[in-house]
Amino acid sequence: SRYSQSGQILSVLHAGPTCTRVPSQRYFNGTSHLAAEKIHTAVEQDSADVTMAPRHHAGICHGFLFLSSISVHLTGAASRQSNVLSLKVNTTSGVFGIYVGDTKWFYSPGVDLVVDGTLLQSATGGLVLESSNVLNGTDVVGDYVAHVLHWAVSPKNLKFPVQQQSPVVYVTSIILYSDGHTIAFNQSFPNGVNGTSLLAAEGKTATAAAWGSPSSSFPSFDASTSTGMTLATMGSVTYAEIGRPRVSSSFVPGYKTEAGEMDGVPLTLLEKTTQTVAILSPSTHFYDTVFDLANRTSGAPLLRCGVAGTSLSIPRGFSTQTLLHYTGSGMTSTMHSWGDLLLALGGKARTQPDANVQTQFLGYSTVGHLFYGTLRNHSLESTLQQIKADADSHGVRYAYYLVDSMWYREGSIPDPDGGSVPGFGGTWRWDDVIARNAAMFPSGLTALSQSLDASLIMHMGLWVGSGSTSGAPPYAANASWAWAVESAASAPLPGSDGARMFWHTLFANMSRHGLAVYKLDHTQQQMPAMPRTMLDVVGATEAWLHDMAAAARTHGVDKQYGGHISSGFLHSTVLSNARTARVSDDYIPGVHRPAGACTSPLLPHADAAVSAKGNVLLGANTLYPWAVGLRPYKDAFFTGAQTWTSTTCVQAEGSTYTKPEWWGLQERYPELQVLVSSLTAGPIAPGDGVGDTDYALLLRTCRADGLLLKPDHPHFIVDAWWFVAAGVDGAGPQGEVTQTSTALVAAGDAGGTVLRWRFVLGTGLQQQYMVTVHDFTDVQRRPTSARAWDTSYSGATVAWVHAPGAALSLPPTDRVLHFASDADVSLSLPAMVAGDWGNFTFWRTAPVTCDGRGWTLLGEAGKYISMAPQRVTAIRFWCAGSGSPTSGMAVSVAGKPLERVALMFLDPAGTPVEKRVRLLAGGSYNVTVP
Repeated sequence: SRYSQSGQILSVLHAGPTCTRVPSQRYFNGTSHLAAEKIHTAVEQDSADVTMAPRHHAGICHGFLFLSSISVHLTGAASRQSNVLSLKVNTTSGVFGIYVGDTKWFYSPGVDLVVDGTLLQSATGGLVLESSNVLNGTDVVGDYVAHVLHWAVSPKNLKFPVQQQSPVVYVTSIILYSDGHTIAFNQSFPNGVNGTSLLAAEGKTATAAAWGSPSSSFPSFDASTSTGMTLATMGSVTYAEIGRPRVSSSFVPGYKTEAGEMDGVPLTLLEKTTQTVAILSPSTHFYDTVFDLANRTSGAPLLRCGVAGTSLSIPRGFSTQTLLHYTGSGMTSTMHSWGDLLLALGGKARTQPDANVQTQFLGYSTVGHLFYGTLRNHSLESTLQQIKADADSHGVRYAYYLVDSMWYREGSIPDPDGGSVPGFGGTWRWDDVIARNAAMFPSGLTALSQSLDASLIMHMGLWVGSGSTSGAPPYAANASWAWAVESAASAPLPGSDGARMFWHTLFANMSRHGLAVYKLDHTQQQMPAMPRTMLDVVGATEAWLHDMAAAARTHGVDKQYGGHISSGFLHSTVLSNARTARVSDDYIPGVHRPAGACTSPLLPHADAAVSAKGNVLLGANTLYPWAVGLRPYKDAFFTGAQTWTSTTCVQAEGSTYTKPEWWGLQERYPELQVLVSSLTAGPIAPGDGVGDTDYALLLRTCRADGLLLKPDHPHFIVDAWWFVAAGVDGAGPQGEVTQTSTALVAAGDAGGTVLRWRFVLGTGLQQQYMVTVHDFTDVQRRPTSARAWDTSYSGATVAWVHAPGAALSLPPTDRVLHFASDADVSLSLPAMVAGDWGNFTFWRTAPVTCDGRGWTLLGEAGKYISMAPQRVTAIRFWCAGSGSPTSGMAVSVAGKPLERVALMFLDPAGTPVEKRVRLLAGGSYNVTVP
């Protein structure tokens, strides 16, 4: 595991040369502070460059001083390369600098640690450097050189009897990897530390904000403009709830300024001059390692990385690690290679399209028309059965039903006899018993799953505490489950045998009822609602989530992320059954209503058509979850016009919202909703009412058997956008421009040739934007390939555009653009008409074989992802003169047995050709042209 890897590093910390010094007051003799300044200056001026492979660096010991300063370059080059990280450490003070090329990007002035309620700093003598050593080794990231520093509390700062056998309380390691792009910072506590919460020392209760302000600090980086550090001039990206990114033009004033950013991780830094990206993040103990900016307004801001600040103590042997990753590339490829590192450390692969029923097949979601609503005089059970009957009549099968929080009465639910049934304000119980409410599933979950012929995905929210109107969950009465109950929330005690027993019991029962995935929501509220159980204890939140996921995995149940802080995405890299994550807002309109809104089926506004940008403009949201191995999920959507007269409507007294919140409204941009769902390459689940689904539109996303058609990766916003958002003037888009692709390796005569089809979406643009090859960043489908990014295809290319409302049919000859090479591609995305942000432009491109003289496969007619590996399983082409008088192409397709499929081609003269076939009984067909 990644934790044992960190342990391996710690277990050999003394393998290299070590220089030990006596406490500082014994040799500083009054004038030694000035001497130390001179030593520091001399070291900076006379540092050695190491250009060979990793090995022990001997250092120089003069009595009790270890004076060597190391600048390590593992590239074999005599001078620093512009895209390679290098390091210079002063081993007298622990101060170090990190360089990119010849430019110092980061400067660390020392380490901090709260001990016995007091903040001790190496810069002021509170922590003293006892010894240091250098070692080399190898882990899953690669070969490394590690510089290790051992810190002790200065005797003048000791306020407690020293119980440890060793005076060392803090060990910090700087680990430079041979790839030249990655540095790890390890901090460990061999003897543990007490009194690490400043808030507790003041007698105050832990808060989320205090949790996000670390009690230790390694690394720490100077972010002041006066030092000339590159860090002070960088833009930044921070991540809030559901990993939603926020771009700031300047790191210091923009960091952690909005709700949901309390953990401060990961931190993406945008170097605006070179338009390159660096990423700083935890790589272990994701809910215990946080970042914060100290002294923000004092003129000396300091970025601090360390253990969560509300932890009352740090246990013996605890260690955690932070990674710095820089490749000299843009946002997309740097995020992806950083994610590769975390996945390698966690021993996890990216979620594949066929990982589970949710990632593979079309489903249905109750977040939409039926979000706290049912057909009048019907339970949710019979309402969903009518949803299924309507889909069946159109030849559509939903392989799963996502049932949101109404099933366990998180909020009040509609009563089939009229009115509403009160809710619990959270999760009170989560089982078949509570599901059998007359308004929900009176026949039980097993009968529901069987009648729908589908798996179930069930929402789980914040577990209520003793302050709930119904008290703590009934599970708390079972002492063997070790339930921890606080006023605002409760949970089985994280990491206890009782907790593991509870979660195994719960998921064993629920899996028998048809549960395939649990959608965990509101963790960003649960954690701060349990300060004594989670905020005060190192490892508690992570243990709570791990116990839950591990038990679910044992019983064949996967995890989907709902609401959470950014640390949740990082933590997913150690949860093998964490598969998908919601990256959009909930599919609710957010429209306030006057009293009595339920008495009319029409919205009391001039325009009843609404849409939420946060549910569909997702190009910047998909990259982070994909990088760490999750399939992004756009929440539910409407495909057609909704009929509301047969749907329940409840409006609580004094509330400006109805239940369902969509009641009386219509989706303004249904086609854009469906298209974006296809481009995210994740789950797809509409939320229409009974009889309201536009099945022709929905079937543009999948095969006839419901298997989803996906590109190789989610659509990502183009790299130039991030720097425009950070205030860099240039040619980047002002609006949503995203791209993705599908690649296939041709077989036969052209074996090994990579052919790539691209998909480009533009919407909400303030001005026209021209997409070129510089906007394309591709990833192969190999999930663990560390360097999978390429833009290698350079052959002839064609492109054609799809406009809203048009058919996805064979384009006429005059609507196809021809380019001599991929490098010549230029696709126009027009500016939106004022206010019409959802009026999109969707381009697709295809490669022309035989150096522009052969056949072109445009893909499948009628589908947004016209080239998907779920449909086209193999391709072979041949060129005139290579043993054949003419060029040609053979394409293998797959689908539902006897399904009708139409493939679109261009012949060598550029004439459109359509081939319609009916698949064989085995669900396959080989199409040959001419």
